[in-house]
Amino acid sequence: MLGKSDDARRLTCDFLSGEADLLPDPDTQCLHIILHGLSNPQANAAVRVLLKTHNDTDTLYPGTSWKLRYRLVGDPAS
Repeated sequence: MLGKSDDARRLTCDFLSGEADLLPDPDTQCLHIILHGLSNPQANAAVRVLLKTHNDTDTLYPGTSWKLRYRLVGDPAS
């Protein structure tokens, strides 16, 4: 999905330093992390794969029973 080895590093930096909205949902005990789009459609496609993989792990917010749910702005909630 990424053309060069440096692309993965750049994508990770963009992903970790980008803006996000945090939306807690007490009814489902989920913390929705909604990331703003990255620099191009290819980067967004790569991040979607990473976010799906992360969501599939059912990671909990430390010290709570709240699941972390990631997605990009405009994508449907999982």
